Amino acid sequence: MRIRLINALSDKRVARWLLLLYALAVAAVVLEPFPGAANGSVDVGYRAVQALHLTSVVTPEIVEFIWNILLFVPLTLLGSVLLPRLRWEQWVGLALIASSTIEFVQLLMLPDRTASVRDIVSNTLGGLIGALAARSLARRREHHRQRIG
Repeated sequence: MRIRLINALSDKRVARWLLLLYALAVAAVVLEPFPGAANGSVDVGYRAVQALHLTSVVTPEIVEFIWNILLFVPLTLLGSVLLPRLRWEQWVGLALIASSTIEFVQLLMLPDRTASVRDIVSNTLGGLIGALAARSLARRREHHRQRIG
């Protein structure tokens, strides 16, 4: 089952479509004039925290930080599949640039949104996780190929 998932993610056609759809969804959330969808996802996450009785250790700010990490994982993971010649460090740099650009646009053009250095840090961390996951998947796939022959 795991190998099938790795093979599916390694298919560049699948990765291209997934990346396109995901990038459009991310753009819709981060560039909407009002923070409705972004705040809504934090609210949903915090309700889960409340249901688990973890509010003494997990604040809405922590939930937002985690959502921002998760937001960028698929971007660098799928991007790494499409452009494997870029090293993981380059993907992290691209995540930093993309996140900084998003926050800059929010600062200059979306007055109802709040630009944040914390968002840049969490998005970049998500980019790191996605890039390292892609690297790990590529190594597993290569190991599997060598074992099969």
